[in-house]
Amino acid sequence: MAKLEDAVYRCKLGLNYYKGEKVEKDYPKAASYFAKAAKQGNKEAQVFLGLCYHDGKGVEKDYQEAVFWYQKAAKLGDMNAKFLLGLCYYNGEGVGRDYIEAVNWYARSANQGNIDAKIFLSDCYEKGIGVKQDSNKAKYWREEAEKTRDK
Repeated sequence: MAKLEDAVYRCKLGLNYYKGEKVEKDYPKAASYFAKAAKQGNKEAQVFLGLCYHDGKGVEKDYQEAVFWYQKAAKLGDMNAKFLLGLCYYNGEGVGRDYIEAVNWYARSANQGNIDAKIFLSDCYEKGIGVKQDSNKAKYWREEAEKTRDK
């Protein structure tokens, strides 16, 4: 089956099992398809495989493995992976807690349009977490998040 060799197809099949769309939800199958596609360089599959490891869905929970896959996808430019790396640094999951690094990843993701990253970045500026407190920058990122939400 030529389609099964295709990383995009494998990722979509993994998503079907992950979300239970058109098939019964099956996290181990989803993780298996994501792993095959991720190893072929599919950044979306890398993000979802990272989520599987992060949440222990279909695989044993392993924050370091989640970070590994988020980093691979981030290197390929995936904005969601960048946001998730920010969360890992913020919470100290799979990496040492580092608020400055978290903010850096949130900013990279936010600049690509990730609404969650914009919200978290706004919160960091509002509270002075990982950056100097700056209500103007907090307001800017809140407004940017609203613009993204309105699209």
